[in-house]
Amino acid sequence: MKLLSLFFLLFLALPAEAQLLPEKGVPRMDSFTPADYQNAGKIWDIDSAPNGIAYLAADRGLLEFDGRKWRRFRGSDGFIRSVLVMSDSLLYTGSDLDFGRWIRDDAGGWHYTSLYPFRDELAGLAEEFWGVHEQNGYLYFVSASNLYVYRNQNLTKIAAPSRFSGSVFFEDTLWIADEVQGLMRVSEFALQPFAPFPEPGPQELTGLYRQGEALMVVTRKSGLLRYEDGAMQADNSPLARELNAAAVFSFEPLGQDFHAFGTVQRGVFIVNATGRLVHHINRNKGLPNNTVLSLHFSPFGKLWSGLDFGLTTLDLRSSRTFIYDYRGDFGTGYSALLQHDTFYLGTNQGLYYVPWQQLDNSSAFFDFRQVPGSDGQVWSIHEIGDEVFVAHDRGLFVYRDRRLRLIGEARGTWTVIPFGSYLLAGTYNGISVFEKQQGEWRLLRQMELIVGSASQLIPESPNLLWVNIPNFGFVRARLDENLFPVERTFFPVADFEGDDAFLVYENDSLSVISSLYRYHFDADSEAFGPKQPQYHHHLPDEVLPGIFSPIALNDGWHFFPVSNGFALQDLNRAYDPEQLNRQLRLQRAKLFSNDALQAWQPGIILPKNMNNLRLDFVIPNETDFWYQYRSGPAAEWSSPSQNAGIELIGLRSGQHELQVRALFGGEVIAEKNITFRVAAPWYFSWYAFLVYALLIFGGWSLLKRWHREILLEQKKALVQRQQKDFKDQAARHRQQVMLLEQERLQEELDKLEKALKNKTLELANRAKKSQDKNRILREARDKMQALEATSQVSKIRIQDVSKLIDSCIELEDNTFEIQMSELHQEFFRKMKELYPELSGNDLRLCAYVKLGFSAKEIAEMLHIQPSSVYISRSRLRKKLNLETDEDLYGFLNSIE
Repeated sequence: MKLLSLFFLLFLALPAEAQLLPEKGVPRMDSFTPADYQNAGKIWDIDSAPNGIAYLAADRGLLEFDGRKWRRFRGSDGFIRSVLVMSDSLLYTGSDLDFGRWIRDDAGGWHYTSLYPFRDELAGLAEEFWGVHEQNGYLYFVSASNLYVYRNQNLTKIAAPSRFSGSVFFEDTLWIADEVQGLMRVSEFALQPFAPFPEPGPQELTGLYRQGEALMVVTRKSGLLRYEDGAMQADNSPLARELNAAAVFSFEPLGQDFHAFGTVQRGVFIVNATGRLVHHINRNKGLPNNTVLSLHFSPFGKLWSGLDFGLTTLDLRSSRTFIYDYRGDFGTGYSALLQHDTFYLGTNQGLYYVPWQQLDNSSAFFDFRQVPGSDGQVWSIHEIGDEVFVAHDRGLFVYRDRRLRLIGEARGTWTVIPFGSYLLAGTYNGISVFEKQQGEWRLLRQMELIVGSASQLIPESPNLLWVNIPNFGFVRARLDENLFPVERTFFPVADFEGDDAFLVYENDSLSVISSLYRYHFDADSEAFGPKQPQYHHHLPDEVLPGIFSPIALNDGWHFFPVSNGFALQDLNRAYDPEQLNRQLRLQRAKLFSNDALQAWQPGIILPKNMNNLRLDFVIPNETDFWYQYRSGPAAEWSSPSQNAGIELIGLRSGQHELQVRALFGGEVIAEKNITFRVAAPWYFSWYAFLVYALLIFGGWSLLKRWHREILLEQKKALVQRQQKDFKDQAARHRQQVMLLEQERLQEELDKLEKALKNKTLELANRAKKSQDKNRILREARDKMQALEATSQVSKIRIQDVSKLIDSCIELEDNTFEIQMSELHQEFFRKMKELYPELSGNDLRLCAYVKLGFSAKEIAEMLHIQPSSVYISRSRLRKKLNLETDEDLYGFLNSIE
C-alpha cells in the first residue's frame, strides 16, 4: 500500500529530472524536534493518507500530523515499528509483540483493535513487526520469525525458513529477505525463493529499484547489490561505495526516476535513474541529524525523513531552494550577482563568490570564498557596463580581479545606478555623483537639496529621478543637465498604509509596494492611484522584512534574501497543478462561550447558548497556501491569510453557510462549504411553539368568552347608559324648558316690572296731577271762602261750590293710595311684617327705590327736593338696619 502513493506519482508527469528536483540549493525544508511532536521518541516508519495527512510510527504511539497540529494515539503497549495507511479512516500498524487495526471515530480520533492472537501467550515470543503491507486484499505483517497473512478476518502464520531480515513492497509484489534463503517473493500464502545473497550472513533488505535491466537491492550491511542475468553480486559503482561508507538504513523511491537513501552517518542521498548523485542533504545543509531512520515520499511531492533526533520534510515540487549558513561560512545574504558562471553573494559579513555549478546540491557543503578586504555589510551588487560595483557599509567599491577598490570618500552606500554618463550612489546621507575621468570613476560632488538616507534610486526618464528615503517618504526630482534638482515632489511615507514601503519600477510603470498594498503612480496626474491589496504570494515566508521583489540573476533564476542565508528560484520550474493537494479539510471545530469550550462536528446543531464557533481549516501538509472565507454567497471574501482559523461570533438562530477556499499563487485551488444550524432558544423551539399554540388557543377561547361577557356587560352598560342618557336628555330637556320658561318668565317679569314702573310713573304723574288739581282746587276753595266773606254772591252757592271742591280733593287722594296698594300689595305686606315701624311714605319710598327710580325722579313724584330724598333714604336704611356699604336697591329687590 505504501507504493500506491508512488504509483499515483506516475500520473503526475514527472519523468524528467528537472521536473522533480531543483538543480541548485536545498528544497524547502521544515524540521521538527521531538518536543514538537510530544516527545514520542524515534520515528521508524511514515505513510500518508489520500487527504495528505501524515501518520508516523513512533516509540510512544501513533502520530498524526496535518501540517499544523500533532496528535498522538496509543494502541499497543510496545514501540510502533511500521504503519500502513489504507484510507483516511483506516490504517494498520505493527509494533513490539502486537499488530492491529486503527479506525477513525466520529470525533476524529482513532480506535485501535489488536489482531495479534498471542498477546496473552507471550512466553518464548519476542516478535517485532517492522513491516505491514497489502496486496490484492491480503494484509501481511512481517516479523523476524513469522509472516502473518490476514484476510477475511482469518489469520494465517507462515514461519520464516531461518530468520526474516526485512521486507519491501515493489512492483506489486511483497519481497522478503531471509538470512539463509536470500531474497524471496510472497504469493498469497507461499514463499518463493528468488536469489541468494552473494555474502553469507544476514542482509537486512531496505529497498528495491530498477536500473536499466538490473534489479538493484538495497541492504543495510552490504549497501547496493545488483541482480542481473540470474545472479546477484555487489555493486562497485561510485554510488555504491558512497552508500557503503555512509551506511544505508532506509530507502524510498521518488517516482520512477529518482531514489532516496537514508544513511546512518551522512544524511540523505538522492540519485537519478542512472545512479548519478543529484542531491546530498546533511547537517551542513540544514538537516538536524545525519542519521535517517525512515523515509517516505508523499503523493504530493514531499520527502519525509525520520531522524535519530527529530523529523524533516523536503518539498521536492517547489521551484524555490534555500542555502542556509549552518556552518557560519558567509552569513545572511542581501544581494547577489551572477557573472560569467560565478555567483557573487553580498552578505552582512562581506562579499563572497562561488562557481555557479558548485551550487548544485550534490556536494556535501557549499564552498563560498570571501573577497579580501570586503569585511562588513554589503547592501547591493551591480553590474554596470562591464564593471561590478559593490555598495558597502564602508562606501562604494569597484570589483576587479578578485579585489575591491574604494572610489570616492568612505561614505556608507546603499545602491548605485547609471544616470546618463554619471553614476548616482544612494548613501547614508544623500546622493553621491560619480564621473569617469581618465578611465577611472571619481566622486564629483554630492547632489544638492536631497538629504537623508537614500536607500533606492530609480530613474523614471532621462531627467526624472525617484529617491526612497526610509521612514520619511519618496522624492520625485526633476534634474537639469548639471544634475541639480530644479523641481521636487515629496510623497510622505504616511500616505502609504502598511510597513516597509518600497519603490518598484516594472513594465514601464512605477509603484509603491508596502506590506499591505500596492499604489500605482499616474504620470499624467503626478499622483498615486487608489490602493490595491498586495498579498505577496510570490515571496518565500523566510524573506527578509521589507523585501517585496526578487533580484534577477538571469532569465532563469531569481535571488531572495532570507535570514541566515538566501533563496533561489528556478523560473523554468513551476508547480505542476496535479501535484497540489486540493483536499481542503476542516481540521477542528470548537464551540465556545464566555465560560465553556467544547468540540463540534458538522451536522450537530449549535446550542443557542454556545453560538460562537471557531473553525480551523487546512490543506494537510501544504505550506504555500492562502485561505479566504465568507459567511454566505452574498458576503464579501475575507482578505487572504495563511492562517485558516475562523471565528464566528454571536451567530443568529437559523441556517448558516460558510464558504472557505484555498489559493495558491492567487489561484483558487480548493473550496469547501459547511452548512450548519444554530438552535433557536427554548422559547423558539417546537415544543415551545406547541405550548404557545395551546396557550394561544386557550387564550383565544378565554378571550372569546371574556369578550362575550364583555359584550354582555357592554350591552347592559349601553342600555343603562342609554337609559341614563335618556334621563339626562330628559333632564336637559326639562332644564332647557325651564330655562326657556325662566327666560320667558324673566321677559314677562321684565315686561311687568317695566309696566309696573311705567304704571307707577303713570300713577305718580296722575298723583302729581291730582295734587296739582287739589292744590288748585284748594286755592279755589280758599278764594271762594274769601269771596264768601266779601262777595255778595249767595253764601249757599259758594258753600255748594266749596263742598264740591272738597269732595274732589278727597276722592283723588284715595284713588292714588288704592292704586299704589294694588301694585305693591305683596311687597308692602312683607315689608310691614319685617319692619312694622315703616310709615306709608317709607313704603312708598321703598317701592320707588325697588323700581329703580333715581333720587331726582322720586323727588319729583313726592314734590320734594332731591336732598330730602337722600335724607329719607338714610332714615330708611337705619330703619332697615342696613350697613353703610350695603346696597339698598339690591336689598329691596331681594325681598320677594
